Amino acid sequence: LLLYARNAEERVFGRFTAFMCRFSNIFNGLNERDDNKTAIWEFDLGRKGSGGLLDEFPAVVVSDGMLKAGAVALLLSLDSPPALILLEEIENSINPANIQLLMSWIWQAAATDPNKRSTQFILTSHSPLVLREFHDKPHYVYVVRLERRSFSSTVTNLNETLKTLRDIGAIDDGDDIEIREEDHREIIQIPKYRLAELWYSGIIG
Repeated sequence: LLLYARNAEERVFGRFTAFMCRFSNIFNGLNERDDNKTAIWEFDLGRKGSGGLLDEFPAVVVSDGMLKAGAVALLLSLDSPPALILLEEIENSINPANIQLLMSWIWQAAATDPNKRSTQFILTSHSPLVLREFHDKPHYVYVVRLERRSFSSTVTNLNETLKTLRDIGAIDDGDDIEIREEDHREIIQIPKYRLAELWYSGIIG
């Protein structure tokens, strides 16, 4: 798919390359090996004595995190992206420093744009680093908890959980919590660090 985009979809490939250069400053692009039509990932590792030559690697030796970022970047670069994208354990193999950037791509793609079809994402995660990116949008988060005795799962909306915690005094306005109105309902905004603390303590996760 990347080779097709490189050879036939210049705008798509240009956007993909721009995404990937933001994700990793050593990424330089993709090339094609003529003998078997395989994609070669090019990186500038800054090795001394290389004469400015790029380091080339087949996809099989590129990290899982880089490949995942590449897949997301390509999907977001399409002129007509899919209406629905499901990503399981989005944080797996991703450097924690890049989680915020990856999530910003997803927010960008999911934003309503009258000139472009937006994409709906369904993400699964066990990472507080991913959860933190929803600190001002907790109504988009659903927590699935396994009830071990009955072997059934309960699903709760994070915003409703935070409202309940606020009502019973488990969290208060002194935690820099803000309330805003959106679509005739209250939305709890909570600092990233506080949301992570609630997750680590097991109160919401």
